[in-house]
Amino acid sequence: MHCQILILLFQVFKTTNCLVIPQITGELPNCYFDPIQLEIQSHCQLADPKFHEPGQVDLLIGADTFWDLLDNEKISLGSHKPILHNSRLGWFISGPLGISTPNHSFCHLSTLDVQKQLAKFWEIEELSCEPILSDEKFQAEGHFSDNFKRGSNGRFTVAIPLKKSSEVLGDSKLQATNQFLQLERKLSKNPKLKAMYTDFMTEYHDLGLMSIFSSSNFKPTYYSPHHGVLKEDSSTTKLRVVFNSSVPSSSGVSYNSIQMVEPVVQEDLVSIMLRFRQDQYIISADICKMYRQILVQEEFHPLQLILWRADPMYELQTFSLNTVTYGTASAPFLATRCLKQLAIEYESLNHHASRVISKDFYVDDLLSGADSFEEAVRLCQEVSSILKL
Repeated sequence: MHCQILILLFQVFKTTNCLVIPQITGELPNCYFDPIQLEIQSHCQLADPKFHEPGQVDLLIGADTFWDLLDNEKISLGSHKPILHNSRLGWFISGPLGISTPNHSFCHLSTLDVQKQLAKFWEIEELSCEPILSDEKFQAEGHFSDNFKRGSNGRFTVAIPLKKSSEVLGDSKLQATNQFLQLERKLSKNPKLKAMYTDFMTEYHDLGLMSIFSSSNFKPTYYSPHHGVLKEDSSTTKLRVVFNSSVPSSSGVSYNSIQMVEPVVQEDLVSIMLRFRQDQYIISADICKMYRQILVQEEFHPLQLILWRADPMYELQTFSLNTVTYGTASAPFLATRCLKQLAIEYESLNHHASRVISKDFYVDDLLSGADSFEEAVRLCQEVSSILKL
């Protein structure tokens, strides 16, 4: 009989989606009863002739399909008794039996461990947990605290956390020169790209982010090759110049390899997103060119050198990068740690805004919110005010 029903279903519905699970429910009906008491007419061929015997439910048909199986013909078996409905599969019987049966109940429950899920949720939401730092990461945190400074205009100046002396660096200028000449030939074939690249580097120099470097024979130096990353869909900077400080020098050591592996000082993205979903009014923003806002102490300038000229007719010049630079290993930590420091220093001035700066930034992107429109606007203004300091 089961096979016949499946064949008929296939004939009616050529394609259907089914979810295969170990069990739908317990046995139905929950006890045996005598169908003779229902006085079902003999000409009614039932879809399930053994409906009166407890058995497993093999197939649960959804309402979107079930009603297409029914015909208009139906027969009432009497007061407080079932009704017979004719269908493409035979007669269905449904309704009260009108006979005495043992009183059994079914309880349907989920096997999902809710306790563990709730515990995991609160672990994610726990705001007071501080990461356990390795020795190197602990040193990086201490190095920042001992060496950062703020100028009279409020701007941060930081030291690069080195785990090895820069004396281990070999020659890097020759390789940087060869790579720049390759870049120059590439740019010469694409005037539009060359113009964008030149504009980027010119702006970098005009803003004081890089300056001409006077070489010294008494200090180790490191030259970083650079290349452009083009993002046509960007609404701001179409071209970003990336500085590659991972290229090994002649000693096999690069600038990045002698820097400490820094700790992550911001909240994880899952925690930020969970809080973000709770607010009625939401705030999304980012800090414009965050790395450029942070100066590097002059003693580290010889380790942040690049080669550049706007045209092959000019002499190739050496420039030092004067700010935290995209492409150096310590840049993410130094930038986000400065952001964290702002939250620490202005916590007593504005606890709410400082907490947002400390907890709701993921690198340079802010995801936060408030319960009212007025509060959200005020929070935007307060966060911006602290960052401008």
